[in-house]
Amino acid sequence: MAKIIVKIPYIKSNTAANYAAYIATREGVDKSVNMDLKIAPPTEKQLNFIDEYIIKLPDAKELFEYEDYINNPTIENASKFIAAATEQNPDLFQNREEYISYIATRPRAEKVYEHGLFGAADNVELEKVKNEIKNLSGNCWTPIISLRREDAERLGYDNAESWRNLIMAKQIEFAKALDIPLSDLRWYAAYHDEGYHPHCHMVMYSVNPRQGYLAKQGIQNIKSALANEIFKQDLQQLYSKKTISRDKVSDEAKKKIKQLVDEINGRHYGNSEICNKLILLSEALKGIKGKKQYGYLPANIKKMVDDIVKDISNDKNISELYKNWCDIQNKIIGTYKSDFIEHPPIWRNKEFKKIRNAVVSEALKIGDDCLFIEEEADGNQEEIIDDIQKADERKPDYIPNHIKR
Repeated sequence: MAKIIVKIPYIKSNTAANYAAYIATREGVDKSVNMDLKIAPPTEKQLNFIDEYIIKLPDAKELFEYEDYINNPTIENASKFIAAATEQNPDLFQNREEYISYIATRPRAEKVYEHGLFGAADNVELEKVKNEIKNLSGNCWTPIISLRREDAERLGYDNAESWRNLIMAKQIEFAKALDIPLSDLRWYAAYHDEGYHPHCHMVMYSVNPRQGYLAKQGIQNIKSALANEIFKQDLQQLYSKKTISRDKVSDEAKKKIKQLVDEINGRHYGNSEICNKLILLSEALKGIKGKKQYGYLPANIKKMVDDIVKDISNDKNISELYKNWCDIQNKIIGTYKSDFIEHPPIWRNKEFKKIRNAVVSEALKIGDDCLFIEEEADGNQEEIIDDIQKADERKPDYIPNHIKR
């Protein structure tokens, strides 16, 4: 599960819901609980609530509190999950100002003034904000950012001041993701020092009701920006390991390619399929004008390079090194993303374009006396490349008409 949960719903209208009374009047779930309730199974009412929530709010399954509830289904954990799911769906409130009042004044909201609301300005007047939002005709987004208690305390995000500093530092990213000019963006937040999963509630909107749009990529950008800042120390170590791992993969691949070219130039490669592919690539490159780097090559020549990298990636050492790189990348992305991450193979991974360029560079070092093409061949280069493609598409032992051993 991700180390940070970021939800960014928005209040569409002043629609009432059955759960409004519950959330408006509930006390903080982190109060002292009778020990019997910590181990007792959920009540029938709670089970019904949860069943209904899972149907209406399937995203609630991604919450830390749901994980806690599934691992240990007790009255206490059921209560915490119901509360968290409700908080993260502001449309369940009767209206926008009720939601603002709730996040600013609910139990365990850290008081900055006489309430817990803070924003970009030094002083925030709760009533003024409530009236502002009440009369808002545009969209109003309500991000909720949740951490595990141990991470919040370890990294210093267990107080309102740290959360305000974080949002102030990342408000440009919020504005870009929402497609709102920074000067028109308004945001307010409150930190809730909640049990095992402290979190920060936000409200964001534009003073111009015609502005503001949040796509899936914008949500991912916000999650990434927050995770990179909150877990900066952890990620620095992972990024360093990732760079080392990437270099190991590239170095091993380059070493393999050079070894193959040395074998070709020394005539010690026998009937190696990959060596034959390198020779065919070298022949094709001889007739290419301009910069001989992967990015500048015609599509058919790029495919030849990709096929060679694909063969090289099957090498046991290279395959294991690449798997290690993927594991590190998963840990980085897994900081803010819970979904399974499937990485592209090496020959399609942009982070390993050096390997493709190495194939091109080494192929150009194959001596002319090792090439298949007869010097006196009078066929034009386009026909030769066409034959090369056919050779690649057919059986390995197929040799074009103009080629001799």
